[in-house]
Amino acid sequence: MDNFNLKKYLVENKITRNSQMLKEEEAMAELTVGGKTYELGSDDPNDDGTVVKIEKYPNGYFITGAVYDSPEQYVEDPEGKDAKEAYGYAIDLDGNDMDEDDLEGRD
Repeated sequence: MDNFNLKKYLVENKITRNSQMLKEEEAMAELTVGGKTYELGSDDPNDDGTVVKIEKYPNGYFITGAVYDSPEQYVEDPEGKDAKEAYGYAIDLDGNDMDEDDLEGRD
């Protein structure tokens, strides 16, 4: 039996008025764009850290990274709360740098 949920589909694809209630961001585990792969727990291709969060927005992505004392520390702290350093940056849908204030739907 197919578990297709029409209401969920309509809201997620912004076909109903209720869809405006959804948060614009979408968390992702892996992203390949602009010839680079961003993956949770892997080395950040743009910085000297580990990718700890990837958020998708209508016009780009926000990458959050953390610099740990050791690679194993990510397993114990996947959100980077106890990291030496945390950082974030925005890229557009093609993987180019952009100002994070220009991400649609980011507060």
